[in-house]
Amino acid sequence: MLSQRQPRDEASIQAVNASVLPSPDPGAPRRRGYLHVWLVLFLLALASPLAAFELAPGTDEYDLSPHAQVLHDTKAGHDFTKVRSAAGWQDLGTRSPVFGFADGDFWFRTRIRDAGHEERRWVYLISYSLLDEIELHILRADGRSEVRRSGDHTPFASRDLKHRHFNFLIDLAPGESVELLLRVRTASSVQVPQHLLTREAFFARTHESQAGIGLYYGILLALLLFNLILWGSLREPVFGWYVLYVATFGVVQMNLNGLAFEYLWPDWPAWANHAMPLSMAIGLATMTQFSRSFLGLSRQRPGMDRVFLGFIALQVLMLVASPLLPYRTAILVETASVFFIVPLILHVAISLTRSGYRPASWFLLAWSVLLIGTVAYAMVSFGLLPKWFITEYGIQIGSALELTLLSFALAYRIRDLEQEKARLIRAANDELEDKVEQRTRELETALAELATANQQLHEVSRRDGLTGVYNRRFLEQSIDLMWEASAEAGEPFSVLMFDIDHFKSINDHHGHLVGDDCLRAVADAVHACLRSPRECLARWGGEEFILLLPGISLAEARQRAEQVRQAVETRRQPPQGPRIELRVSVGVASAFPTRGTQVMALVEQADRALYRAKAAGRNRVELA
Repeated sequence: MLSQRQPRDEASIQAVNASVLPSPDPGAPRRRGYLHVWLVLFLLALASPLAAFELAPGTDEYDLSPHAQVLHDTKAGHDFTKVRSAAGWQDLGTRSPVFGFADGDFWFRTRIRDAGHEERRWVYLISYSLLDEIELHILRADGRSEVRRSGDHTPFASRDLKHRHFNFLIDLAPGESVELLLRVRTASSVQVPQHLLTREAFFARTHESQAGIGLYYGILLALLLFNLILWGSLREPVFGWYVLYVATFGVVQMNLNGLAFEYLWPDWPAWANHAMPLSMAIGLATMTQFSRSFLGLSRQRPGMDRVFLGFIALQVLMLVASPLLPYRTAILVETASVFFIVPLILHVAISLTRSGYRPASWFLLAWSVLLIGTVAYAMVSFGLLPKWFITEYGIQIGSALELTLLSFALAYRIRDLEQEKARLIRAANDELEDKVEQRTRELETALAELATANQQLHEVSRRDGLTGVYNRRFLEQSIDLMWEASAEAGEPFSVLMFDIDHFKSINDHHGHLVGDDCLRAVADAVHACLRSPRECLARWGGEEFILLLPGISLAEARQRAEQVRQAVETRRQPPQGPRIELRVSVGVASAFPTRGTQVMALVEQADRALYRAKAAGRNRVELA
């Protein structure tokens, strides 16, 4: 219990009144006298001795902050001998022992008295891990005093008990009263929550807190390993960034909790001082990169993506500059960066959620929990919020929930990515099928055109280039087949052989071009006389032609030969230029094909008949 303040004697009050209050003035307003009285009472309160806080038997743990007085020495000009008598001490009372980023020394004094019946060893605990210099003066009633020192600037082994928070062991005899005078100087946020516990209560509290911390880091380690395995198997970049985010976030938390100094670098206080801003720069950079990767900002919000990249560049710059900057400057920049990037990430997540981007809704749900905890902790660092359990461990509570929810969000992202991949594969397959079908049609068209071209080429190879009728090469390849077909059908087969009369004279008098026109004219006239697709007209050579007539008897062949002769005779060539009268002589041969006979014998008979027609005066038909 807190003892009552000791009463002041009347002489001291009169002495203060004589030194402070002016002589009475009957004409002065009565309210000025009241003001002076209140001023005297205020000065007496400042000069009053510090009451002792009693440690009752059976109580093992106390919060000393409400029973302490605080003095802020902004210029750090007071030493131990001066500070006790210095003016400006204030009762801390119900105020939070958090003063934000401030220069100078903070002095705290507390008087305690052990009302127990046996000597007890107490643990004086400062429940914050980022204080640079701590100096504790223990002043006993019998005049003895001792000084203990600790802080981040001293090796971890300087602490009385191996613990992440600063602590000092104090032995108190029954009824003994001591004054604790604590000096704190730090470049980080000034947070000085003070507790007094028995050793048994301290170890019980440590056991509980270590269990909670072990659970927290166990969750982080499990999430890190799980997503590391997923990244190794899926090779999705977002999982790699998430693994880096969890790892760096864990290191930041270890620095905040004092575990990094306890377990990683206990003998390197200089490095421990730089580790905090460095780990924050890496943590903020990986957090931002993970956020832009998860939300797909390069596709969804290109402009905001450039802002995120600029912030990452700033953190990389801080990573390089932090060892060269004063600690407070670096930590202020990094703490202020939290107030910039956290609302920005929240804004982007809300915007993408409203636009219907489904992964953003999961991200927003997971992120909001961490954002609240992170902002709460940052506001505690600036002294904007009191130091409670929820605000002090807001990052740990929020991050554990956030990282767990993000794992579910990543699982949903996997499903979303798989669905997107399946959709893209289906679209690609459909597009491929369309392209294959289109290429198939194009190929079929090309093949058809090629077939047509081949057919045309084949047809051209069978045709005479000048007259357009079949050439002798085709005739020699086809005549035997036509002969055999007529033999199987038991029908006659006739051959007409004819050439242009006096063709050499035409060439000599009118030139070969006119002669070529005459050949085309004769071919056209005879071709017009064909009656069946089976009938075949070919140029045999020079001005000589042959006409094959399957199924035509000798009598009919004679009539056809006469028809051919008359068709040529009635045709004048050419339409323009000199008038040339065309005449042909025709030899006719016909037979019934039988197996073993040769069609060329029939051709020779027609050829001999042609020569007889020429010998008989030309422009006539002769039978073989």
